[in-house]
Amino acid sequence: MRAKGGKDDFLPLKSSKKKEATVKEGGRRLVREEDEEDEEEERIAFTLGEKKEEYHRKVVREESSDEEGDWEKMQIRKAITGQKIQEAKEEVNGEGWLNGSNATLFNPEPAGTAPAAPPTLSRPTNYDLKGIRDRMKLRCSELKEVSRRHESDADKAVDELVTSQSEISRLEEDIPRLAGRHRMFQQLRGYFTDLVDCYDEKVGTITYMESRLNKMYEEHRGKLRERRRQDVRDQCDILHAMSSTVTIMLDPVQDAVRDFRVAEREGRQRRRRQARQNKNIMRHNEGLSSDDEMPGQDLAALANVKKDVENQARLVLEDVIEEFSVLSNVQDRVAVWREDDEESYKSAYVSLCLPKLFSPLIRMQMLFWNPFISETEVQEFDWYSTLAAYCLQNGESISSLVQDPDRNLLSLCVEKVVVPKIAEIIRTGFDPVSTSQTNRIIGVLSRLIRDYPTLTIKSKQLRMCFANVVELIKDSLDQDVYIPMYTKALMEYPHSQHNIFFQRQFYVALKLFKNILAWQDILSENILLELAIDSLLNRYLLLSLRANHDHTDAVDKARMIVDCLPECWLEKSGALKSKLGMFVKFLDTTGSDPNLQRDAIQEAARIAKKLGDQDVSDKLRMRL
Repeated sequence: MRAKGGKDDFLPLKSSKKKEATVKEGGRRLVREEDEEDEEEERIAFTLGEKKEEYHRKVVREESSDEEGDWEKMQIRKAITGQKIQEAKEEVNGEGWLNGSNATLFNPEPAGTAPAAPPTLSRPTNYDLKGIRDRMKLRCSELKEVSRRHESDADKAVDELVTSQSEISRLEEDIPRLAGRHRMFQQLRGYFTDLVDCYDEKVGTITYMESRLNKMYEEHRGKLRERRRQDVRDQCDILHAMSSTVTIMLDPVQDAVRDFRVAEREGRQRRRRQARQNKNIMRHNEGLSSDDEMPGQDLAALANVKKDVENQARLVLEDVIEEFSVLSNVQDRVAVWREDDEESYKSAYVSLCLPKLFSPLIRMQMLFWNPFISETEVQEFDWYSTLAAYCLQNGESISSLVQDPDRNLLSLCVEKVVVPKIAEIIRTGFDPVSTSQTNRIIGVLSRLIRDYPTLTIKSKQLRMCFANVVELIKDSLDQDVYIPMYTKALMEYPHSQHNIFFQRQFYVALKLFKNILAWQDILSENILLELAIDSLLNRYLLLSLRANHDHTDAVDKARMIVDCLPECWLEKSGALKSKLGMFVKFLDTTGSDPNLQRDAIQEAARIAKKLGDQDVSDKLRMRL
């Protein structure tokens, strides 16, 4: 209306249109009461005017009061479940104070439901004097029981207090001793930490010196083996050229070098023959001796390497104080710990750590020890006598020794330090064809296994030694055994070059056969049967016997082979019968030769019987 320029700011109570209609009609039509009532019913109020705020306050008050009542009831229902209400009713009923007005607190009824009747109280059964007295007595007894428990708890608390005070007093008195133990452990911790740090730097140098010496031994062995195998190849070439009808063109340079090797070989043979004559050894077969003589320049080179290692060894521990570099000082420090606190000594498993703790000093003392060269026994070293007296007490008996945690100290040191050194020396310096080396290493290992209880087949270090020995023997079987085959015409003369070389190669194989069987009490029997019988006897030695045109000599060599077999194998000949079947068959065939001498037939029969084949033995004896 303002936009139209009107001045009225309110809604008219009566319709202006009707007024206009009336005016238009010229005032001829009067307004009746029915029309006014209809107009009042059609009126709708859109504003509240001055009572607007009062109206809103009233509506909000009514709504909030209704919501608060509903919210209280809802919270009561959440807090008090039906089970809690029942427990509360029972408790209140038992004490006899609940009435109808208070019951609504625990059992709020939903709106619009009638309140439940108040619960009935349990009443005493007896109202007389006796019933009252009994209830009083019961109540008194319950109170006495509660009082007794309280007194017991009080006495227990007093006892615990006394015990705690005595424990506090004891611990206070024990503080100086514990402080002393703490200082001791701190000193031990510092000492062993410094010792480990020191030898962490030195062990690398010690290992380098050992590897340098082992490399020297390996080079020495490699030169001897290669020279021996080259000598065999040279003799084969020379004999093949002698027996060949076709002219073979040779390189003059290689021919000169070979002639030089032949001259050296013959010179070594003459020197060995002269040495046997000086020892009055008249009976000897070529091939049984070990050709281990080295030229002077090679020996000088080895001596220089050894001297360099000796100079380096003197400088290894030069900057180390005696408290760490002397084995007896280290041992005394550990022994003091055991004497002062044996319980913690055992709990720390020190006995198992001692071999590793002492190993650098033991390795330094045994740096140049070699069982193939040195005559010194393990028991003759200073470290052995030092550790043998470790924590040894006067009047010690067998029973106390059994309980001693360090009773196997020497055995563990030998197993963890000495045996690995021997295993490495075997790998780099052992030659299975050498009888002297075989006897030396077997003697050392046999004594160690016999004297030290921890050296059993379960020992990892000992199994490493045996594995190295077996591997080297297999290599020798493949590379060092060679049996030449010649015609009867070339073998007819005993002093011919072909016959001498044939006999020499047989005795080389026989020497290796003896060396393998020398391990009988150390290596496994199955391994020895495979190496000695399957790989050597049936493959090479038996071939040499069959190729020998002198059957008498063949039977004599068969006797040598059987004499090498261990007696324990011959006693249970059933185990050997299957493996020696071809050997027994050779005896049967050779013994059936009509030109064979009587003594050779008897010898063949005896060998067959010794091997457990009675049928072949009886058959040969029937020919006598």
